Amino acid sequence: MLSVTGCSGMFSGEQTVFIDGSKLQQKLDTRFPVDKRLLGMFDVTVSNPRLSFDPAANKLGTRLTLATPAVFGLMPAMKGNVDLAYGLRYEPSDHSVRMTNVEVKSVDLKDEKGQGNSRANNALAMVGEQMFQDYTLYKFTASDLEKASKYRYTPTTITVKRNGVDVLLVPRK
Repeated sequence: MLSVTGCSGMFSGEQTVFIDGSKLQQKLDTRFPVDKRLLGMFDVTVSNPRLSFDPAANKLGTRLTLATPAVFGLMPAMKGNVDLAYGLRYEPSDHSVRMTNVEVKSVDLKDEKGQGNSRANNALAMVGEQMFQDYTLYKFTASDLEKASKYRYTPTTITVKRNGVDVLLVPRK
């Protein structure tokens, strides 16, 4: 799953681990669908995450499908897409790669008649950034961590590439 580039034999200095985008997508797929209660009053089912890579901005993008049931006659059942953009960070406490600086780029929910609801879309845009801030995208496996530990490395910076991400490993002091 992971490959270390720029090394031969014994490691010395910084190393880069590449995580392939298709592997990230597979890991993400196993975590969906997700049911969430928003604003303490309505349920949302989040499904079908689709990753995209924006190396120029050093961000990932994810398109998600959202579905909401009708809410007390105030809002009809709705379904549509939400597009997110976000950076990545390494969390040492659980050895995970997490979303950071989450931005909701667009929300397009429609009812069964194809009508949008700007209030619902605006509310979901605001809540979506909070809902996905610090969301875990990937956890390093025990095998990955064992290899890094054996050579006394720790992950630091994560850089988005066109088809995956590079994780910079630096020697522990």
